[in-house]
Amino acid sequence: MKLFQKHWVESQKDSNSFLFEFSIPVSNLDWKDKVLTFDFEFLIKAEKYGLFYFMDNIFFDYKEKRRKGFSKIIDNYIELISLRNYFSHDILSKNKFIAESYINLPFEFNDSMICKPVRFTNREIIGFENFPGIDLNKFEDIGIWNDLLFISINSSSNIWWEEITYSQNEKGRICYLDKPINNRKWAYRVTPRLNSFIRDVKKLVEELGGSLLLEEHNKKYVTREGIVLDGNIVFQEDLDEGRINLHEID
Repeated sequence: MKLFQKHWVESQKDSNSFLFEFSIPVSNLDWKDKVLTFDFEFLIKAEKYGLFYFMDNIFFDYKEKRRKGFSKIIDNYIELISLRNYFSHDILSKNKFIAESYINLPFEFNDSMICKPVRFTNREIIGFENFPGIDLNKFEDIGIWNDLLFISINSSSNIWWEEITYSQNEKGRICYLDKPINNRKWAYRVTPRLNSFIRDVKKLVEELGGSLLLEEHNKKYVTREGIVLDGNIVFQEDLDEGRINLHEID
């Protein structure tokens, strides 16, 4: 079993392929319900589309444990997708990989293709950041408050593009190509999953009263609706329901 031949890179330093930032308004009255709703749906969708696969399926009972953890919030600080409020310090210290996320990538196996979770040791193809959070101490004398919670989905990889213009040499250094390389065999197997995930998270955030801000991004390919492939926003459902045939693209 081996990965498809690849020319894309996991990450290019100091260069964002995209950064989708989501913000959700919360208050002293609703923050617990909104955090629980967002966290649970975000993690379920992430695993559904194979973008963030967490070790040991640790989020099966996340919602209930996170609710109980609200009474023991560290430093009176709240954030979205908070592992430190889910696990004790001892557990995190003993198993530093418990919070590592993986991404499903295609492998060649017996003349067919299967997807399995892969973790790159030093670089992430895709990641998320859950800051800034909210310091509840600043509202200690007020009682009634309103604020925003943020989470961003980001990547510095060119795996998502239909064509790539840079790769890595044998020494791992970035090198720009004389001619673009066709990357559709990869892009059509990962980008539609990302597009469906962004669509679903955007819908969830809007239902919670929040919004999406598209920050640093590759303007050739990235839009608020997702990443363009051959002029279209392609979703995973387009592949699953047969509207796009991967064999024709390969």
